[in-house]
Amino acid sequence: MYKYININEYNTEYYDIGEGKTLLFLPGWNNSCRDVSFVANKLCDLRRCIVLSFPGFGNSQTPREAFDVSSYAAFTMDFLNAALERKSTDKPLHIDIIAHSFGGRVVLKLYKEQLEKQNIIVDNLILMGAAGIRKPLTFKGKCRQYFIKAVNFVFKCELIRKMYPYFQENLRNKYSSVDYRNARGIMKEIFKKVVNEDLINCVDLITSKTLLLWGSKDTATPLWFGDYYHVAIKESKLKVYEGGDHFFFANPKFMGEFIEDVREFLA
Repeated sequence: MYKYININEYNTEYYDIGEGKTLLFLPGWNNSCRDVSFVANKLCDLRRCIVLSFPGFGNSQTPREAFDVSSYAAFTMDFLNAALERKSTDKPLHIDIIAHSFGGRVVLKLYKEQLEKQNIIVDNLILMGAAGIRKPLTFKGKCRQYFIKAVNFVFKCELIRKMYPYFQENLRNKYSSVDYRNARGIMKEIFKKVVNEDLINCVDLITSKTLLLWGSKDTATPLWFGDYYHVAIKESKLKVYEGGDHFFFANPKFMGEFIEDVREFLA
């Protein structure tokens, strides 16, 4: 069932189905609970599945200020406590988490900043094409970065900006990612904050039993991300879907196998 809840004066959409122990689903960037609710529908006989639409996505209200990953992690905890009507953190709360892409970034910050403070224990963690590691720049990428910095320096001159009012924006659109180009308003600033933070040092903070699921042809979070997570997380298992991309779990070719893998892990 799709529901709405007010969290810190933000109207927030989420999907809630099933009973029992909570399985919290954190979607990827530009996805909402409506994009991945089909996964919850396949698992709701095992867990109470709660799927969050992060602020700025789906029907959840857009942030009034530029959130960073820590902001999203803190918001996630406030949401979870409210959705579960948890009045006190005195008693430990045991949950499971499944996260995709950007949701994986939030998970890393949860382990670093929130879980102990909130007295929450994650028994089982599933990461699918998780982000959080910055890709090293190629030589071409470094040259592009220096070029953009030089252009921005030149365009500090007001006269240049007036002569070429659209040059910087056109340059950003040419070299930026699809997610950045599709972002609107403050979400552009949020995107820059999110992708510029390297969370690689947070990975080994994960102590939960972890299932890593990756598509072999994932270009957004390449398979070597999964290999790194696998080495850094002691209690982890890596499953690779040959031919799968960043959204392998939504591909009918892999969906049945994916659901079976998750169910086996959570059983």
